[in-house]
Amino acid sequence: MALTPRVLIFSPALEGHRQVYCRVLTDILHDAGCAVVVAGAIGCLDAPARAAFSEKLRRRGPAELVDTTALPRGGRDIGLDALSRLVREKNAHVTVLAEADDHLELLTRQMVPGRRIPGRRVGIFLRGTRYVHVGRDPDPWRNRLGRWRRGEVAWDSDPYTFHEHLMPRFGLLDAALCLDEVFVNSHGRPYEWLPDIYASFDDEDWSVNEDERTWLARLQEFCARERESPVLVYYGTAQLRRGYPVLLRLAVDLEARLVHCGARPRVDGADGEVEKLRRTLARRGALFETDTYLPSFGVAREFLRAAPCAVLPYRRHYVSSGIMLQALEAGRPVLVPDRGLMAWRTLKFQLGRTYAEGSFEALCRATTRLASEKPGAYATQLESFMTLFARERVAAAVRHALGLGGLPAPTPNSAGLSVTEHV
Repeated sequence: MALTPRVLIFSPALEGHRQVYCRVLTDILHDAGCAVVVAGAIGCLDAPARAAFSEKLRRRGPAELVDTTALPRGGRDIGLDALSRLVREKNAHVTVLAEADDHLELLTRQMVPGRRIPGRRVGIFLRGTRYVHVGRDPDPWRNRLGRWRRGEVAWDSDPYTFHEHLMPRFGLLDAALCLDEVFVNSHGRPYEWLPDIYASFDDEDWSVNEDERTWLARLQEFCARERESPVLVYYGTAQLRRGYPVLLRLAVDLEARLVHCGARPRVDGADGEVEKLRRTLARRGALFETDTYLPSFGVAREFLRAAPCAVLPYRRHYVSSGIMLQALEAGRPVLVPDRGLMAWRTLKFQLGRTYAEGSFEALCRATTRLASEKPGAYATQLESFMTLFARERVAAAVRHALGLGGLPAPTPNSAGLSVTEHV
């Protein structure tokens, strides 16, 4: 009888989209005939969320859950010995570090002879590598060594040192899946491209329940009023990093309406200004907020379709974006800052436009220009690009990295898509 591969998915931070990654990885492994163990801070979830997460993980087969809540930082600061012990206890043949960016120090400890995570080791790098997009090495060795001596940064958790020197020399992972295809194209094995898991692939996750249908009806009514007034959309929890205050200001200055689906907590560093902008929009009936997050991907699609384009004024964001991909799937071109992976994709594959990062005036001009373009101007490019993120490609990338056969997912540059800039 053939051995059933047993896979441990170590994903301590089970917040928001990390649950989607665990669910999709588990589905792929069940389809491949693997036994699955998921380790994460399950105890940090409230009872309904915990029950729903557990149920969806076991939708296609059994999955053992291990709660890491009691570990340092819920498991984010787990040591090499503790993780190796967990792997042995669960008899895992493969360990998937689903948030490998948080475990560079742990992985570096494997440089000591005889101290390795048992079995096959696979890391998924979600954050990408900033230096690839802003300069090969923005921190010269002389500066870096000085900071190490002063204790300002730990050499064993420095991304540049890890990816450029330690990984190729010491083979700290058997396979490394990375969302950044620019980085993968420049480095090669063991790095392989993982198409960003921007949504669950369950058919039912694209449906909406009764409460969500009520919200969508309210959204439709809001958008039907004052049709000559443009609409901007922000989807997700309000965050300064993702440009929530910038979109408020943009809506005020362009006399547009703002639609926000998500929680509205305090926005660090901009509270007073944010509330002032919100009141300005509310007084003229130009603000629609759910004040609660509606996680259904069917809801996300409809909210993103409320605007002619998705304006994403992220700050210092150099990696992939699930919201960007959800907007493209919804048939909406994007406007992004001119730095990082989002800009590279947007320019190379004609997915929308970019603007000078940090320039509000440039953002205003680009928003007006993109919103005024003909509907469907980017439809062909968007549809072609999104085929690269299909379930089959994600599954192939995961199976290959875990040693379960198949071929790695082709990166956009090697997939035959046209590569031209849209000016």
